Amino acid sequence: MNTRIQHFSGTFSTPADDTQYTIGDEVASSATAGSVVRAVFPLGGKRWFNVLRAYMSIVPAAGSLVITACDLALLVYKTDEVIAAIGDNKALVVPSTSRILAAKFNFVNGAWTQPTGAVTAGTSGYQEVLSAVGTRGNGFEFVGGETESVTAVVQAIATWNAGAQVQAFTIGLDIESPR
Repeated sequence: MNTRIQHFSGTFSTPADDTQYTIGDEVASSATAGSVVRAVFPLGGKRWFNVLRAYMSIVPAAGSLVITACDLALLVYKTDEVIAAIGDNKALVVPSTSRILAAKFNFVNGAWTQPTGAVTAGTSGYQEVLSAVGTRGNGFEFVGGETESVTAVVQAIATWNAGAQVQAFTIGLDIESPR
């Protein structure tokens, strides 16, 4: 089968909050569930897709990115199956019945690089990872009029004190699909 790999990216910024994230907290654009805007990646015209790789960058509004315990999971869902937003810095319970992930990527504190390439705190952090599920990524098919897009959910997988400042997130996905 003839396929191609396309790159998609989306952004959001967290509110300035000095409360540390705990394991399982949602990392989101608003503390209010109804105001959360997640990164959505339109895949119009794709019958199926594999999410092969993801990247994430974090840029704090001021100062350095706190990378100690900056362990995050990127959960990618078909948009029609995404779990409800809870709000920034609130426990995000993922029911087993809703855990239909298109992909899962773990970003860990020992692998964030700053603009100079060093793995230390810096003005920003960047990390790129392969799919956490398999070497060919995570395949899904759109059927029966489903919205042809995927939605990203970010969840803390360690206790992280991001500091009382806005954090700008950029999320990128490399997706394989038919030509």
